[in-house]
Amino acid sequence: MPVNHHPAPYPCVHDP
Repeated sequence: MPVNHHPAPYPCVHDP
């Protein structure tokens, strides 16, 4: 499930 782990303007990036 896509979840924003970082505040804008950084995109949602899922760590491996």
